[in-house]
Amino acid sequence: MLDGGLLGNVGSRETGTCQSRRRRQRRLCALGRGDRRTRVRENGCRRVEAIVEGRIALPSPSYRGTRTLEEAMVKRRSNRSFLDRPIELAAVGQLLWAGQGIRDRSGGRTAPSAGGRYPVDLFIATEEGVGQYLPEEHEIEGIRSEDLRELLYSAALFQDSIKQAPLIVVITADFDRAEHQHGEDRAERFAWIEVGHVAQNILLQAYAMGLAGVGFGAFKDEQVVEVMQLPPESAPLYIIAIGYSRS
Repeated sequence: MLDGGLLGNVGSRETGTCQSRRRRQRRLCALGRGDRRTRVRENGCRRVEAIVEGRIALPSPSYRGTRTLEEAMVKRRSNRSFLDRPIELAAVGQLLWAGQGIRDRSGGRTAPSAGGRYPVDLFIATEEGVGQYLPEEHEIEGIRSEDLRELLYSAALFQDSIKQAPLIVVITADFDRAEHQHGEDRAERFAWIEVGHVAQNILLQAYAMGLAGVGFGAFKDEQVVEVMQLPPESAPLYIIAIGYSRS
């Protein structure tokens, strides 16, 4: 974990990066889902509303695997071709826990976070729909009950892996969570660093479980926000496609 005390609380200078982020956040806020339940009810779809109102409890994560960390680091590869085979719920839960799960009663998570602010959130898209991972409860909260991978494929500049993979993880950040402690400049920097920690955890966990994955940073932010109905404060920063490798 990065030491917030050593890094200090720098001022909120309005740099070019911060100005750019403010403009981007205003655009994303206009596309975000706002009050999720209100928007879903306006769709007039009972099935969507029922899933949104409910949550999916995930099986408890496993703390022991059959492959070592060293093996995972040596053999992990970016894989872009996946079998048409769904990923079991327990495996989905294990991957999400690896990225942002609670380690123990202290509330610390599996990925380090500057000052323990945890600005990162995980959202998933599968054949069954879209949801958000809730680390404290180790549950998935439903957002939409449609298969939106085709739309994410378009938003991610038509990269075939997005359309093929049975599980898509969208990593987002809420920069404001860290701003009051680290200042605006550092808050954004630390969020990007944390996204890297989270993504590496997920990709290594995928290999350790016999799965494969590949990360994407090239996508249209506004389209991802709209498809996933992300909260206004959540900026999408990284997408990981995960599945069973064809090779």
